[in-house]
Amino acid sequence: MVASLGIFLGCSGGGGSDEGGGSETPVGTGGRTSSTGVRLVHGGLDEPPVSLEIDGKEVSRRGFGEESPFSAVAPGARVVRVSREGVSLFEREMPFEKDTEYSVLLFGEARLDTQQVQIISEPIARPATGESTVTVVNLLGGRDGLRVRCLNEESDAVGVGVQSARITVPSGPQLCRVTDDNGALLGESPYLLADRGELSLITVGSRALGVSFVKAFRDLD
Repeated sequence: MVASLGIFLGCSGGGGSDEGGGSETPVGTGGRTSSTGVRLVHGGLDEPPVSLEIDGKEVSRRGFGEESPFSAVAPGARVVRVSREGVSLFEREMPFEKDTEYSVLLFGEARLDTQQVQIISEPIARPATGESTVTVVNLLGGRDGLRVRCLNEESDAVGVGVQSARITVPSGPQLCRVTDDNGALLGESPYLLADRGELSLITVGSRALGVSFVKAFRDLD
């Protein structure tokens, strides 16, 4: 259970990607570690690159939509900080549990004063041999009920700042699509899913501008 981006650009309701069709490189990585880890997901449409710090040490620096691997972190109480060129955007002390992965999500628009940071956690549970898992993370303001469908499997619908439960599908080529609660298509692309791979589809954008992005994140560590 989860506690609490091919890239598509266009008017909300249409879909496409540059990371799916034609690629011969599987997405997702099998045989990974089981260490407690944390990653930064930058979905702030108008925010420059930001840094993620754990106990004052920078572990990641990413720009909008850039894929970010998990960094190992020792379990226990840690201070999490997100900053831009030394200016703090978010800071909180929180416990890191053993065998758990954490995603620090930055989303919203600074110009509209809707920017926020949220942290989601997920117990580490790797897929079985021959299988892959896929989840959708909704960072798209004003769009509720996002879900992902691959093959005949469909996730639960999630609101803003929430990650869906993972769906399990056979590894190999799979067509995955992200829709909202009205059935509008936000993104659709074929992915070559690695054996025991894990894929997160991060959905961000601006309702005011009428654009949405679906970015594929392999759950690397």
